[in-house]
Amino acid sequence: MATAVFRRRASSVRFTKRRVPESESNERQGNSEERHHHCRFMMTSPVLLLMVLMFIQIPPIVEMKYLGPKLSRLVMNEDTGIVYVGGENHLYQLDDDLKLLVQVNTGPKQDSDKCFPPPSACYVNRTATNNYNKVYREQVPAIATRSLSDSNRFSLAEVLNSFSEDRSSAIFIKTEVVPQYPIRYVTGFASSDYNYFLTVQRDTVSRLQHGKLLTKIVQICSDDPLYYSYADIPLRCSKQGSFGNDLDYNVLQAARVVSPGEELAQELFPDAQRPLLDGDVLVGAFTRDVSPEPSAGSKSRRSGSGVDSAVCVFTMKEIRRKFLENIKLCHQGNSSVSGGGYLRVGPRGNCNRQSGLIINNVEVEKEYMCNTNKLESFSNIVGLNPVVKEPILTYPGVSLTAMALTVVNEHTVAFLGTDNGRIKKVVLRQRPGAREYAEEVVSPEGDAILSDLHYSASHRKLYVLTPTNVTTAAICPRQSLINDVLRVLIRRCVMRQEGLRIARAPNTGGRCRVGDGVALNARAKSGDEEKVYVCER
Repeated sequence: MATAVFRRRASSVRFTKRRVPESESNERQGNSEERHHHCRFMMTSPVLLLMVLMFIQIPPIVEMKYLGPKLSRLVMNEDTGIVYVGGENHLYQLDDDLKLLVQVNTGPKQDSDKCFPPPSACYVNRTATNNYNKVYREQVPAIATRSLSDSNRFSLAEVLNSFSEDRSSAIFIKTEVVPQYPIRYVTGFASSDYNYFLTVQRDTVSRLQHGKLLTKIVQICSDDPLYYSYADIPLRCSKQGSFGNDLDYNVLQAARVVSPGEELAQELFPDAQRPLLDGDVLVGAFTRDVSPEPSAGSKSRRSGSGVDSAVCVFTMKEIRRKFLENIKLCHQGNSSVSGGGYLRVGPRGNCNRQSGLIINNVEVEKEYMCNTNKLESFSNIVGLNPVVKEPILTYPGVSLTAMALTVVNEHTVAFLGTDNGRIKKVVLRQRPGAREYAEEVVSPEGDAILSDLHYSASHRKLYVLTPTNVTTAAICPRQSLINDVLRVLIRRCVMRQEGLRIARAPNTGGRCRVGDGVALNARAKSGDEEKVYVCER
């Protein structure tokens, strides 16, 4: 019979076969049970794995490109893989390996805070001023439909300039409220037949009260160009404290929507048919903060730095149910959900009478959610009843700042950026199953990870932005190394047992453990032959 001999050469792992004398083979067969136990220990022993890894050169975790101070945004063209980075006085274009292709200086420019933006003329004295995203325009809508593509510019312009009963494809904040009521838009996404925006704003528009910050989610039907279906409701990530009080992680810092892996989907939708037709999940990173949002003139409007953080998971199905509950209040004539004090409403007010849907006992969800009758008196709804979820993970003393999601086998995995330059890798599950399985230091200086966290076009690495650097972090930098080591250990053990051979697990079999790389999932006998099923990432 043949066995495997483990060797190390030139920082690589390999195995060779040698012929075993028959006497030695018989002796081994006589002690198969003992050897089986020994093999199991070899394949599961972290001490042995660590010893092996000590003799192997570990590849670099990150690749870094220094671009200078005060970087702020990063976007990537998914078709070309080109990366664009914006910062104070500079724009950069890089290839997918962070090679600098183009650099453009955008400042300092001769400017003044008393000047209106171009094309308006400015006749006051101007000085050299750093160029960053600082334009404030009172008449810019809170939410509007805009075009980023040449292909539909003209058709969309018709929508943007179309009016029906003084409505356009935009939502405006009351002019008198704008100066003291800044709203931070965190992100936006589409799910099912709706578009969503996530915001952080104060819970009052009063000039006399600062109030506290809260997170909201905005919903608009995707086939509603005039925004008659606009509604927003509070989104809460909260748990009960040690003294019975609620601990609110009230400030959203980052969020993504994902179709979950099978493991999380089974927990969230235990009775649902597969595949899920309405199974999107919203994952949010929140911080605890009770201070008011900085004024509109403040350079930084991020809150929550240095405070506790939490991760909450919401199903879009339950979010839509809560929207329906709040929207029905408006249709029932409950004016408390009209405009919230910051949205423009009709001259006679909104939500001040029962709608025909209520009178006629209509139960079609979309009739309410999309305001299909296009009645302004039942639009611009600011709901009071929140969606509340308990955190699946909490991070005392750590501020989460960025997020990216992916699905690995049946697992839903989150990459979480922090305000001290680290990327946390987390398997998302309902409590208490969620766990952090790895952490990478992206910024040794401890600079914050900024919000723009993007996968490369190949989905093999992550672009990470700090105030000074762009970094690529391998999504699983050590994974291939661990896989190689474990494959050798498994094969060595397998080949020491006669009649035992290795086989790749079928797609539907077994459960891989994220972070383990290779896991022995099952043993199955087929006739006289025993197989070891190995699940590989």
